[in-house]
Amino acid sequence: MIGRGAEEDKRSLGTRNDPSESRRGRQAGVRGGRGGAERKQKGCRFFFFIKGGWTSIGVCNGLRGDNLPSPREVVRLYQSNGIGAMRIYKPDPGTLNALRRTRIKVMVGVEGILLSIGNEIEQKHGHLIVLAMKNTGNAIRHAGLEGKIMVSAAFEFNVFTTTSTPSQAKFRFDYMAGIVEFLAKTGNPLFVNIYPYSSYINNRANIIPEFALFTDNRDPVEHIYLNLFDAMVDSVYYALEKAGYPDVGVVVSESGWPSDGGVDTTPQNAQTYNQNLINHVVNGTPKRPGYLETYIYAMFNENDKGGDEIERNFGLFFPDKSPVYPISFH
Repeated sequence: MIGRGAEEDKRSLGTRNDPSESRRGRQAGVRGGRGGAERKQKGCRFFFFIKGGWTSIGVCNGLRGDNLPSPREVVRLYQSNGIGAMRIYKPDPGTLNALRRTRIKVMVGVEGILLSIGNEIEQKHGHLIVLAMKNTGNAIRHAGLEGKIMVSAAFEFNVFTTTSTPSQAKFRFDYMAGIVEFLAKTGNPLFVNIYPYSSYINNRANIIPEFALFTDNRDPVEHIYLNLFDAMVDSVYYALEKAGYPDVGVVVSESGWPSDGGVDTTPQNAQTYNQNLINHVVNGTPKRPGYLETYIYAMFNENDKGGDEIERNFGLFFPDKSPVYPISFH
């Protein structure tokens, strides 16, 4: 059993409800894919990433702040903390120039290709994601950069239809078959945003905080999943198997815990989650042991972000580069 007073399957996600439903939010004051209440536009961001030194952990670097350090200062902060990969949400010239001649791997979001997920319009136009990925892949190949620049897309967890059992997970939308087929042919991974905080905060009657924070001490012989992160990631692997593409890899393109602005959003909880995440992903999941490339959201608290206060408090660092709480990547 994972939840409070609920007899669940040993492979349970820790909630009776579909985790993707929890991401659409029944918790007031919590917004979007990271918090719970659904935005009107939600889903997939198309991007490419430039292969560098291999790393199991990276950090997302947003630019929505009027007091953030310069790009060169940011890169030096990555280097001094031993962070080997950076995700940026648009091809910012200053950041890309600052990353030159470093060994930091970079994932770059492509502006203007952000499609909503979860409605009829999106079903009708889902093939555009596949078309954009194919066209970009062709351009990279013609430029002679195949194998150096890889193309994929990042998805929210609501593209999966699941029960409380990871092994029953499958893709919610038909067009996902075309996307994973492209990834299988090109050898590129599927990127998924995984936020145990969202599922926990909207299902506190059934999920204990320890299960979301990697601090569950129950007997692993009786409970296959001792943390919500593993259960969510394994749901992705099972969905890929059901789609016929078990060899497509998975990268966790965002995961994190806010330090302020909502329920159980303390620096202590954020530190516990993110430090345990860093330590955990080198081991993979019960279904897929081994290194799991993961990006923590986010590097800084960003004061220009819209929405509820929680959105401005996912950072590992304040804009003055001082840590919100101690964290180690070494």
